[in-house]
Amino acid sequence: MRRIDAEFAEPSQKAPLLEKELTSIVATAESKGLAALGDDDARDLYDAARMAAYYGYGARAASTMRRAWDELARRRIAPPGSADEVVETHVAARLFDDASVFHRRHTQAVTIPLPAFVDLRARPRGPTLLEVADDGSTLRRREFPGAAVVVVGSPWCGFSRAATTAIEDDRELATVMAGHARWLIPQQIVRDVRAVARWNREHPTAAMAMIYRRSEWPYIRSSATPAFYFFRDGQLVSSFSGWAGAEQKAALLAGLRAAGVVSGAESTQAD
Repeated sequence: MRRIDAEFAEPSQKAPLLEKELTSIVATAESKGLAALGDDDARDLYDAARMAAYYGYGARAASTMRRAWDELARRRIAPPGSADEVVETHVAARLFDDASVFHRRHTQAVTIPLPAFVDLRARPRGPTLLEVADDGSTLRRREFPGAAVVVVGSPWCGFSRAATTAIEDDRELATVMAGHARWLIPQQIVRDVRAVARWNREHPTAAMAMIYRRSEWPYIRSSATPAFYFFRDGQLVSSFSGWAGAEQKAALLAGLRAAGVVSGAESTQAD
């Protein structure tokens, strides 16, 4: 699994390979019984599940990680901070009920808060997202209403922060983006949702929601952030990723024109 992690840079490539390896490892461990594993093997099982969960956000990896943690905790050799990792991976896998049960059972070991989950969907026909409450205490799942511009970024991504600053510093461009763009965090490990809430308070024109499950967003094929997707009449017409510097404003403006958000004759400071 470490070899796979080293050889493949793109998470979407390594995730299925790691999941396949984990399936084999779990089968071997279960044939012996977790209680019969040596301490090192039990630790390796936990680490393997953690790696698969970190890149794939799958329910199987998260559940295996919890089972391995339970065994390590029974032996009193669970690594410091590992209970928090179990909670993080369960939230990333969208196993909110299981995360809540684990959180209640291990209040002394878990140090991070667990946001409440509320599902507000009616009959979803498209992708969904998790809106973060102003204080970070709650995640609300809603159907994505659509937008002319979808920006996939992260408060922890330096390039996403640079893009946000460049847009905010351009008054006209900021106004256009505020009216037509929706910023989303990819399905990933989020250690403390309150950090997202804080970002949203500090950057209201680039407030971020969280993608519920990446399989619902087929046009997002890369983990690169920030990534900009431009739509016209519901159809993807242009995209680009990365933010190398101020020159990316030209690419952003071109995308806005392709989406019909600004006209060819309209100018902003990005010109």
